[in-house]
Amino acid sequence: MFALAFVGASFPIPSASFQQVGPARWTLDVCSVVQTGYDALREAVLLLASPQALPAPGAPGGPAAPLALGLYVRCGDSPATDPWLYRGCVHAGRPTEVVSLQWPSRPDTAGERFAPAPGTALLGVAVEPLAELEARESTRLGAQLQLARAVAMDLSSYLTSFAKTIGGGGGGGGGGSEEVIALPPGAVDAWLARWEAKYRRDPDFVLRRARELIPPALLEAPPPPPRGGSTGGGGWGGGVG
Repeated sequence: MFALAFVGASFPIPSASFQQVGPARWTLDVCSVVQTGYDALREAVLLLASPQALPAPGAPGGPAAPLALGLYVRCGDSPATDPWLYRGCVHAGRPTEVVSLQWPSRPDTAGERFAPAPGTALLGVAVEPLAELEARESTRLGAQLQLARAVAMDLSSYLTSFAKTIGGGGGGGGGGSEEVIALPPGAVDAWLARWEAKYRRDPDFVLRRARELIPPALLEAPPPPPRGGSTGGGGWGGGVG
C-alpha cells in the first residue's frame, strides 16, 4: 500500500514491514527495525505504492470523500501518554513527500533526547480523510513560518550588535550622524556556526527564542491556507474503516 525510506539511511521499507495496529493504522519501531540511534534519522520519504493504493470516492464500497495517508512520530518511555505528532501526508494528488521527522525531546528539558531503546521512537501511518490532514498541513506550515521568522530575527539581532554611529562631529559643519552596521570578515559565518551549535544542543531553542524576538501580532498571525483548499479537524488514532 505504501513505503517509507529514511533519507540517506535505508532502503524503502514496505508497509508489510510495519506492524498493523488497526484497520487503517500501522506503526514502525525505529530502534528495532532501522537503527538504535533514531535521532540521526532526520528525513523520510513517504510514498504511495500505486495510484490505487487509496480507495477513491465513488468507487463501489469506496469512501464518501478523498483519503490521504498521514505520517506521525512518537517518542517516549510512557506509551500510554506520549503524544503522536503529525509530520506530513501523501494522497492521490501528491503521492510522494519528503518529511522532516523532528523527533520530540523530553518535556521540560533543553533538548534532551529519550534514551534509544526498542519502543522509544515510533513512526505511525494512518489512512484519514484528506480534508482533516490538509488542516493539519496548514498548522504545520504555520509552524514552519514561525521558525523562519525566528531564524531571521536571530540573525537581525546578531547583526545589530555590530551597529555603530559615525559622523556628527562637534564642529559647526552641520554634518549629521548615522548608524551603520560594519561587519568584520567572517561575521555571518560565525553566526551560522553559533546557530548550528545551539540547534544541535537544543533543537527546540528556536521557537522558544521566537517568543522573545517576534512581535505577538506576528506569532498570532493565521497560517497560510492549506494546499487544496479543504480544512477540518483530525489526528492520529482515528483512521477509517
